Amino acid sequence: MTARTLQVGALTKRFPLPSGDIVAVDDVTFEVAEAEFFTMLGPSGCGKTTTLRMIAGLESPTSGSIVFAGQDYTRVDARHRNIGMVFQSYALFPHLTIFENVAYGLRVRGMANDDVRSRVMRILELLGLGALADRHPGALSGGQQQRASIARALVYEPGMLLLDEPLANLDAKLRVQMREEIRRIQRELGIMSLYVTHDQEEAMSVSDRIAVFNLGKLRQVGRAEEVYSSPATPFVADFIGKANFFKAARQGDTFALSNGTAVRPKQVFALPADEADVAGFDTVIMLRPERLRLDPARGKIPCRILRRQFLGGIIRYSVEAEGAKQTLTIDAPRDVAGGGEGSGAFLDFDDGDAIAYGNAR
Repeated sequence: MTARTLQVGALTKRFPLPSGDIVAVDDVTFEVAEAEFFTMLGPSGCGKTTTLRMIAGLESPTSGSIVFAGQDYTRVDARHRNIGMVFQSYALFPHLTIFENVAYGLRVRGMANDDVRSRVMRILELLGLGALADRHPGALSGGQQQRASIARALVYEPGMLLLDEPLANLDAKLRVQMREEIRRIQRELGIMSLYVTHDQEEAMSVSDRIAVFNLGKLRQVGRAEEVYSSPATPFVADFIGKANFFKAARQGDTFALSNGTAVRPKQVFALPADEADVAGFDTVIMLRPERLRLDPARGKIPCRILRRQFLGGIIRYSVEAEGAKQTLTIDAPRDVAGGGEGSGAFLDFDDGDAIAYGNAR
């Protein structure tokens, strides 16, 4: 039996314009396992939604392949791909009850009434909407309406579920509740799910793996912990969490900071040509805010404290230092003695917490 995996190979989408083609998706390759929750993350216009739409059959690839369970989906019409899709807008029929909204597609397919009722009520109960089956969309909250749109996508028993920014229209508290609900449903059903979002916290909290997109390219794929602790490019480092960049010069296996301090980072990645503006320099050292230490007396890099913010579990310091791309962020577990705003101090860190991006030695 063919494994129910999704294989996307060298997928490319160009939109022709009189001034020249726009490459929305550029040679993207990844694989999604059966029952995996796979999130495509990135800013607006990065290619994640276009990739999802090509998988759904709503856009035709310029080149590349989409293979699901051994079947070439580029040769299969969208309506025959057995895909459930949830959009940002709920797109529910306002004049139909929730039951009839979810049942609509099954009725169009000619399914018998008893089978329709059995399947619709089962999925509504799973999503906590059984008691609301006879209500109209206008009588439901935003979260309940989004659950109804998910029920409509799942009632077909699709081979995979695609979700395009499904929580964008909800308030912050409800988004947190709904993302946990979506993850619960996905795990209970064991259905492969591809999720598109620009919200890094949302992606990190629910995904088995994350694919980070930028400028139409797939920059990195991995578990949330891997992408955060070992970002493969400056963009990924800056987009997933906060990143501090320091100018450096490569000297074999070590990197010299602007003040001459030598650093031997735990990892070294090539700097993509189109990300030099993200890093700020041709060769840089990156450190996470929680990996930097602020000391009033000694350290690797002299600095000046610009601001101190109490944020509950941490004290966040904003500092300026020579050789830094911009204002630096340090997240300390407690107050730093003598660390008042406007005072001088030093930054220190362990070399094993540093990541370098730059040219070959």
